[in-house]
Amino acid sequence: MVNYESECPQCGYSSKTKLPPISSNSPRIAELCRTNNRPTPEEEKELRSFVEEGQSVLNHVETRIALMKASLQALENARDLLRPVVMQYKASLNPIRRLPSDILGHIFFYGVGYDKDPEEYFDFASQSLDLNSPPWVYGRVCHRWKDIIHNDTPFLWTRVKIELCKIQTKASSNLRIPLTLSLMSIYFRRSKALPLIIYLDMSSDESSLSVSNHIIYISNLILTHSWRWELLVLSGGQGIGPAAISEDAFSSLERIEIRESNSPSTSSSLDIVAPKLRAWSTVGNTWSNPVKTMPPSSFYHQITEYSISAVASSEVLKAISQLPNLRKLSVRCLLVGDDSQRSKVVLYLPKLEEFSIEQRNPLALYPALVVLLDSLSCPALIRLTVIASGIVSDAVKRFEERSNFQLQHLVVGKDAEKFVKGLLSSLVLRRILIRGDHSPSSVLLVLHEIFGMYSHKTPLPNLRELQFHWNPSLALVDFDIMGTLYFCVHSRMKCSNALGVKPLSVFITAPDEQARRMLSHPQLRDIHSMGVTVDIIAI
Repeated sequence: MVNYESECPQCGYSSKTKLPPISSNSPRIAELCRTNNRPTPEEEKELRSFVEEGQSVLNHVETRIALMKASLQALENARDLLRPVVMQYKASLNPIRRLPSDILGHIFFYGVGYDKDPEEYFDFASQSLDLNSPPWVYGRVCHRWKDIIHNDTPFLWTRVKIELCKIQTKASSNLRIPLTLSLMSIYFRRSKALPLIIYLDMSSDESSLSVSNHIIYISNLILTHSWRWELLVLSGGQGIGPAAISEDAFSSLERIEIRESNSPSTSSSLDIVAPKLRAWSTVGNTWSNPVKTMPPSSFYHQITEYSISAVASSEVLKAISQLPNLRKLSVRCLLVGDDSQRSKVVLYLPKLEEFSIEQRNPLALYPALVVLLDSLSCPALIRLTVIASGIVSDAVKRFEERSNFQLQHLVVGKDAEKFVKGLLSSLVLRRILIRGDHSPSSVLLVLHEIFGMYSHKTPLPNLRELQFHWNPSLALVDFDIMGTLYFCVHSRMKCSNALGVKPLSVFITAPDEQARRMLSHPQLRDIHSMGVTVDIIAI
């Protein structure tokens, strides 16, 4: 018999429990089972001993199995009972519950989309009275979030987008007016006294007394907060007249953006007083030649920054010719107009310091950009951005020769080597930024032009910073940019002592795979040893 002392009371396990020895003479056992032969006395004794001991062990194993099944069932029951309770308690200890209000506010800031420029934000944001959009929806998560949204984060209520066509209801517009005004009042109240960024589109497909009343009521409520406006975006072709507006109503207004109407209409007025206004932006379309809403004459001497897009070059020249103190100009996506012939009169902009050109339209529209460049002279220019095809590089060269500016910052995109090659006459150039899609050969040409590898030109002695920003679609799998950079930097350092060449920092953003390869490149350490700072960021 088997001794079961010291066995587990739960499952019956014991270290002393062993199976009875099983005879290795299995053919004899098979024969006895197959026939009716009688085992020998010795075999019978051995078999009887095995049966007695085996049955005892088998009974013990069956008992253990029953105990273990019961224990397993008890454990499963305990698990099923305990798991949901633990999950509840665990959820109660979630770190998000312990986040300070200011951290939550920062998260909400990015969730709403306020990390983007206001102009870009308004392109995708819902209108501010949509209760199913942020920041309204954050207040419905829990009482704490509601309290934070309502009382501790007034900055979440500082961008106001009002689109009449999305808040009016044809069947019951009169009934909607009180609700609209109530929601607007709540929105403004939660922003407290912070500066506001306003987007207004009061255009409507309807023309009725109820719609007119809606416009009047909404406009009057919004204008009561005009003293807090910093940026005003007007869309739909409407203006703001002087009626019922005090002279200090727009005392904080610094920027205005006009988005021209998508349908032919008469010119709109913006006859207001805004002593702090410095920037004006016009976004045109196929119907906006000529531009319908121009800066009033009272703003001509105030405006130092002007941005215009989707208009003909003649409209650009007409607008900027009225701005004697213009220091920053941005032109995007010029359209074909009545300006196919090059102007014989050159517009002189003596105070312009920053000029940005971006032309992503089809190449057929590029002559409009050439006409514009051939019509300008900007001797004070120190920062130039050109995001356009290299076919305008000759026009940029003529622009430089005519203006005789001392460029310090250059930002270029497609066909960068053509612009870099043409603008190296300025020895005061301090910063070059290259971004966009480039082939390896284009990158190679850019580096060689910058470091004078194809000629005996003196490298730019004052160049402090070189930046490359590659789009994720760029394929540099077989291009050793770090090896090329080392070769160029080494060449630059050879003449550094004699020519007083300043130290250089290089900043590169690239797709993850290429960035990892650059960071592990053996010559990166050699570049650092020459006093060149290289920062590589994966995107």
